[in-house]
Amino acid sequence: MALAVVLAVALTSCRKDDNPGKNDNNTGTGQNDNSDNNGGGGGNNPPPTGDAGVVIGGIRWATRNVDAPHTFAATPQDPGMFYQWNSAIGWSATDPMVDSNGSTLWLSSWFGNNASSWESANDPCPSGWRVPTANELQTLVYAGSGWTTTPALGRIFGSGSNTIFLPAAGYRDSSFGTLYQVGGHGDYWSATRPIIGNFYGNCLYSGMITYTDFACGYQIRCIAK
Repeated sequence: MALAVVLAVALTSCRKDDNPGKNDNNTGTGQNDNSDNNGGGGGNNPPPTGDAGVVIGGIRWATRNVDAPHTFAATPQDPGMFYQWNSAIGWSATDPMVDSNGSTLWLSSWFGNNASSWESANDPCPSGWRVPTANELQTLVYAGSGWTTTPALGRIFGSGSNTIFLPAAGYRDSSFGTLYQVGGHGDYWSATRPIIGNFYGNCLYSGMITYTDFACGYQIRCIAK
C-alpha cells in the first residue's frame, strides 16, 4: 500500500472534553462579523463558486467544503467530495463510489504526482481560494474547537461570531476507496508534504495536525488567496 505524509485535520467525538453544542452563540454554520469578500455566500442560496468566508486567526476560511472541482458544497453540513492529495479529481462522499469524471476506478497507487506541495494546477478550490498549508490548518486548531451535533455531526472551530463548522464525513481508505468513520470523524487535507518519507501528506485529523497516505480520500476546506 502506498503511504503519503499529509497534513490533515481529524474531527473525532471521542475526547472527554468534547461537548456537543459547545459554542452556544452560534449554530456552527459559518458566522462572521467581517464577511464581505470573495463573492458573498450568505443567504439561503449561496453561489457554488462564491463564499463570504469567516476570518479566524487572520485567515479567511470558506464556510463550506469543496464539492465537485472548483465549486463549494451547497451548505456547511454538506460533506462535499473527497480528494486524494494533490489531485483535482473528487470522489463521492456516499456509495456507490464515483469520481467527478464519472469513473469508479479508485487510484490506490496515487503518489501525489511526486509533488513537493499541492500544485496550483490540481487545486480543486474555486477561483480566489486555495488548499491551506499545514501551518494554516494549525492556526485553525489554535483557535479552539468543540464537537457538535448541530447542524450535523462535526466540529466547530473558532469563537464568538467568527466560527466555521467542519462536518465529520469520514474518509475513503487508500487501498480500495472504502468509506469509513462517517459521523465519527472528519479528515481534511493541507497543501503541505512533510519530510517524513516519500508517501505522506499533512492533514487535519481529530482536531490535530498529522500525516497520512497520499491515496486516502479526504475533504478540503479552502482559504482565501
